[in-house]
Amino acid sequence: VNNGPSPHVRLYDARTWRDRRLFGHTRTIDALAFSDDGAVLASAGVDRTVRLWDAADGGERGRLVGHAQEVSAVAFSPDRRAVVSAGTDGAAVVWQTGTRPHEPDDLLQLPGGGSGKGAQSPQSLLALGVNGTGTALAGVDDLGRVRLAAVDYVPPGRKPAGPPG
Repeated sequence: VNNGPSPHVRLYDARTWRDRRLFGHTRTIDALAFSDDGAVLASAGVDRTVRLWDAADGGERGRLVGHAQEVSAVAFSPDRRAVVSAGTDGAAVVWQTGTRPHEPDDLLQLPGGGSGKGAQSPQSLLALGVNGTGTALAGVDDLGRVRLAAVDYVPPGRKPAGPPG
């Protein structure tokens, strides 16, 4: 995959090196991520959208709209049922990819922005990751701080944990 400074994604066939161009974004693309099984590609960028693409045929599978500013990072949950995107406004958005239309499921402000005297405004999130069970997010802001958040994610077929005790 290559996006370069253009508003389209170039998806290469690793065997033939033929490329397919995926059009949809209107401005520069900042982030790309494949689902763990390689079936879906997510792209995100300056146009404040996340696009989901079928990696086999290049068809657009979804357009996720809801960020107030540029989207700088994107990651999949391990089971591909959720996509998390992060933006220059410091927000991370969890999208449920199995529902239509794609609506933000949760808007997270990752800890670390601070408050009170000397606090800084929310920082841009530049990188984002989801742990292997889909229960935690890690983001890196433009000051180099790692910001962590637990998420209420329940894999399909598993009941939510009840209260302790």
